[in-house]
Amino acid sequence: MVDNNRFLALARRLTSCIDLRAMSPEYPASAGAFIIADDNKRWLYRLQADRFDGISDMNDPAVVRRYLNFFDEVWQTACRIANAANAHVTLRFPSLPV
Repeated sequence: MVDNNRFLALARRLTSCIDLRAMSPEYPASAGAFIIADDNKRWLYRLQADRFDGISDMNDPAVVRRYLNFFDEVWQTACRIANAANAHVTLRFPSLPV
């Protein structure tokens, strides 16, 4: 099986810098993605992670807090992947709050 995910390949090379975790099955998978930037004020949300269209806001700390809380909740219930450099990992993204 060929793994063509560039993020995962980078994480395998930099295992001391990137912590990978397997998501808990209690969170359903999602095709969306979000990113938080600039001192937790700016955010970008894409309904389909493989497309460039999405929504963003340049100064909305309340929405940023919502996404950060959601990320922390998913992160805390996730299981750490031992020996990530050699593990086969399927990246799965939780359904995001909108």
